[in-house]
Amino acid sequence: IEELKKNNIEGCVADVENLQLNKKFDKVFCSGALDFTKSPKAAMKCMSKHTKKGGTFVMYYPRVSIAGYIYKLYHRLHGFNVHIFSRRRIYNLLKENDFSNIEIKRISPLTNVVKARKRQQ
Repeated sequence: IEELKKNNIEGCVADVENLQLNKKFDKVFCSGALDFTKSPKAAMKCMSKHTKKGGTFVMYYPRVSIAGYIYKLYHRLHGFNVHIFSRRRIYNLLKENDFSNIEIKRISPLTNVVKARKRQQ
């Protein structure tokens, strides 16, 4: 955080499941966080809360695949329980949190990237 401040960039360290920034953003990017949460549902709700209506959400996440199971096993052997996600689970998490125009693309044997738009309502 101190390095960010040197470059005039605001930052914080927080739990993505309980983040309280008291502001919303046009763009929210999540990489390498959802898989390490206790509750992906709570984390997604929190990220949605910080995305403006009409805003863009992009997330990089480990997918259900052979590589995903190896990733999960590696972390379990090192004392961490991580989540891997099916397309359907990510789609449902996004829909439940007012996202639409959901596009999911495979980018590697381990990961997918999803882009969605927060509903205007």
